[in-house]
Amino acid sequence: TMVGPPPEPSMVLAEMLKAGPADHFCGGPGSPDDSFTALLDREAALGSARLIVSHATPVLLPSFEAAGKLVYVARDPRDVVTSNYFFMGTPKDGWDGSMRRFCAPADETPNAFGGWFEHVRAFEAVVASLGPERACVIEYEQMHGDLRGTLARLAALLGPEAEARLRRDGDAIEAALGFGAMKADAGAGHDRFLRKGVAGGWREHFSQADEAALMAAVGE
Repeated sequence: TMVGPPPEPSMVLAEMLKAGPADHFCGGPGSPDDSFTALLDREAALGSARLIVSHATPVLLPSFEAAGKLVYVARDPRDVVTSNYFFMGTPKDGWDGSMRRFCAPADETPNAFGGWFEHVRAFEAVVASLGPERACVIEYEQMHGDLRGTLARLAALLGPEAEARLRRDGDAIEAALGFGAMKADAGAGHDRFLRKGVAGGWREHFSQADEAALMAAVGE
């Protein structure tokens, strides 16, 4: 028999939280009136660091000046477009496809978190300002090509305890991060976000004109 409230999850998905009570940007894990300020107060009360996951841009996140570490995961924009299309379906807001959403300037794109290019540039600047002791950029393709090496980078960022755990449980950690294991873990809520879990899947869906258009935007 469970006594008292259930334990807090080790990870919180915080997508569209207000920065503070005065903001009008709503939504989040607590209630429509939740905010990052309230979330961080709850985190502090727990007495131990946890993982907060968000797609929000830096201006919508609390400041990293005082504390916290940042891991930014970037992905090939061609795969981002493909993944977004299969997750969201055909847009119903007047835009004729996922491609235009990601290639459009930040002030025109209807994406909730802006264009891919501006998003990546903004976080690269934050990572550079925090330095390697407090932040890093991880590429999705790196995780596929060298998962253990990527985990070693993350462990070094988190500190000696994480590095010791990776040395001790590295094989089990890699197995738990496999696509099949995550897809099968329906209780964690991953299954509805997972489709193929591959790098380079855009090749099955892009025409030559599609790739040329996106790579031209990358070059700009």
